[in-house]
Parts: sequence; structure tokens; C-alpha cells
Amino acid sequence: MFWGVLEQAAQRLAGRAAGAAATGSSAEDVEAPTSALEQARQFGFEPRRLGRICALEDAFAQFRDGETSPDAVRKEIERNRLDWVRVEGEALAFADHDVAREAALSVREGMAFDEVARRAGVETGKLCRYLEEAEPELQPHLLSATKGSLIGLVPGGEQFMLLRIQTKHVPTSEDPDVRRRAEQALLHRAVAREVTQRVRWVERL
Repeated sequence: MFWGVLEQAAQRLAGRAAGAAATGSSAEDVEAPTSALEQARQFGFEPRRLGRICALEDAFAQFRDGETSPDAVRKEIERNRLDWVRVEGEALAFADHDVAREAALSVREGMAFDEVARRAGVETGKLCRYLEEAEPELQPHLLSATKGSLIGLVPGGEQFMLLRIQTKHVPTSEDPDVRRRAEQALLHRAVAREVTQRVRWVERL
């Protein structure tokens, strides 16, 4: 566990250093804020080293902003136009197939979703799933679903799922969640690229 934590920290630092190096910035370019320097001295931390850390973070921020420009984000969203479709609705999960089949029939005959859940002794769950995160057996159903669609019964592990679709969102850069998803994907690839090109790992002793 200890080595795992250290390796994660090393990978994160390597990613930041590689990204910063890609901007051509020097670790000597930025001076740490006075307040931070005072705190560093109180804890016996070398002020010059703190300045280098601040420079590294500033350079990495410059790298991040360059890799996640609005145009890059729009292109990334377009590349993932299907995978990042988000479907929201309600879900019922049943352990018994016969109970699930009866519940599905009741919903299709007009009984309220909550009432079906109450009679079956199950809770109504919330469905919020990006298409790429959905179980393989669910993906084609979610892709073709429209508002108000009833999906099921669909096997899910040892349960049977009945879903009612309430909304379906096509990914756009105006959606904060989708934009954040695109920025994370772009930055992850960019950091991995720079680490591969710039970092040489040594064997652990």
C-alpha cells in the first residue's frame, strides 16, 4: 500500500513536470507569494523549493489551458457524440423474473411507476447514465430511447431492470458536465503523451 501511494504521487508529479516542460517554462520563472514563503519558513521548508513548485504549477496550468482550448473541447465532444449521450429517468430492479414481468405489464397497461414499485416491494431508483458507462446489454436500448420510453425487462447481473426514460441529452459544450468530461479526456491524453516523451523511469530499489 505504501509503495502504491508513492507510485501514484510520482506519476502525478511526473505528469505535471512533463506538462510544464512542454511549455518551455523554467522552474525559476515564478516567485512564491510572500504569505506562502512565510508559512514555508515556519515549517522549515526551503523557500526556493516552494518557488519552484509554484513555477511548476503555473507552467502546468498554462499547458492545461493550451490543451483544453474551447476548440479542442468542441472537437472532443464531437468525437464522443454517441458515447456521451446522457440518459436520465427512473429504474426498478427485480430479483424475481415473474415479478418483474408482471410489473412491466402493469406499467404498460397504465399503472403509475411508483405504484408498481410499491406493490412489488421495491424502491424506485434514479437513472443517470452516459451511454459509454452503461452495461453492454443496455446500450442499444438507451441509444434508441426517446422521452417517455419504457425499457425492459433487461437482465442486469442477477436482477431484471425496468427503466422509464424521462430525458435524453445530446452532448454539447454548453453542458458543464460534458465540458468537464472533454477537458479531462484531453488533459489525460496530453499528459500521457508528454510523460512518454519526456520521463525516464528508473527501477524501484
